[in-house]
Amino acid sequence: MSSLHVTTNNDECSSIKKYGLINLQQAILLDTPLNKYLQNHGVQIDLAKKQIHYKGEIYEIAKDYRGLAGRDSAEWVSFKLFEDYQINSFFSSENVLNYGGNVNENPEFLYNLAQLLKDGKIKYDWMNNNKKNAT
Repeated sequence: MSSLHVTTNNDECSSIKKYGLINLQQAILLDTPLNKYLQNHGVQIDLAKKQIHYKGEIYEIAKDYRGLAGRDSAEWVSFKLFEDYQINSFFSSENVLNYGGNVNENPEFLYNLAQLLKDGKIKYDWMNNNKKNAT
């Protein structure tokens, strides 16, 4: 069986070569393009305390999973970090680049994070400064 993993990065896949395919929590904690990107944008994620620090504000992300419908942005970020942070790939898809999460443009997590922090720059800067790759 084979699988396709779609990602974007700005390090010629060196972090993937170093760590392999890793989950979202690891991508935030290890020396990866996502970790560096968040640091460069002033975003600090404390997984243990379930908090995000950004521009002098503290965002609590200790939300409980309540299903997909009716989530606010903090609940989406919490869901991505603590419920849906695993490695995903496509086993069956006509065209994975048409997947609704736009994983070929940026980590899906950045969309939710940009909504929570009310700063679209967090999503769009990644899209403008990183390469698309499929492994």
